[in-house]
Amino acid sequence: MDNKALYQFTRRVLENPEDDTVRLVFADWLDENDQSARAEFIRTQIEIAKHPGRCDAFMYSCHELFSSYADTAASGCDKCKAYAGLKIRERELLRADQNWGPSGGNLYTEEVTSVPTIEIYAFRFRKGWIDKAWMNTEKFVGHAEVQFSWHPITEVVLVDRKAPSWTMVNADDRTPTGSSWWHDVGVCQILPFDGYLHHLPNSLFVHLDEKDFISQPNPKSKFYTNRHTATAALSRACVRYGRTQNRLPEIFPV
Repeated sequence: MDNKALYQFTRRVLENPEDDTVRLVFADWLDENDQSARAEFIRTQIEIAKHPGRCDAFMYSCHELFSSYADTAASGCDKCKAYAGLKIRERELLRADQNWGPSGGNLYTEEVTSVPTIEIYAFRFRKGWIDKAWMNTEKFVGHAEVQFSWHPITEVVLVDRKAPSWTMVNADDRTPTGSSWWHDVGVCQILPFDGYLHHLPNSLFVHLDEKDFISQPNPKSKFYTNRHTATAALSRACVRYGRTQNRLPEIFPV
């Protein structure tokens, strides 16, 4: 296989993560270079992503009436039969070749939005590449640069970083009641200290058990009204870091 061409195609996908045309052209190239399974996997996942989530018979999907995609493929409407067939083939291809994902990581498909809490190294494939990663902070620091060099990751969950909540103790406490409190450190370097990761570039403060920050908040502190928005902000920061390490264009507004 022409490694230079492989790198060039991969780079085009990384730079244009929403462009299906680039992915399909790459699939054609894979077919021409004896990588037909990977090419089929890319095309299959792109077709899956086009599914509207409803069928000819019901408002949503007749798959909800059956216990498995195999049952849907046998008894669903024509549209849902086709979709179930794609899902079955997707899983067959992914199980057959684990080399498409990072070594040692558990691999999932698009419908998975969360993983078991014991997972510290897991990835989700969408449209033929990894788009979401679950890692603990140590794994992220050690592997992010490599993972972002091969996959257009747009979402990261640091499984060992939970957005804290505080309630107002007294009138002088400026921390909003029930808010999630994270510290935005701006552009900086990764600074390991006493085994903890203190900073992420363009990121949020992720070492969250420093009590003095509660009584003396840094001027760059940001408050988020709920854990979801705080976690989403941390994800964007991680993606920005991984893409910056590989000189890839920004995909989230700063």
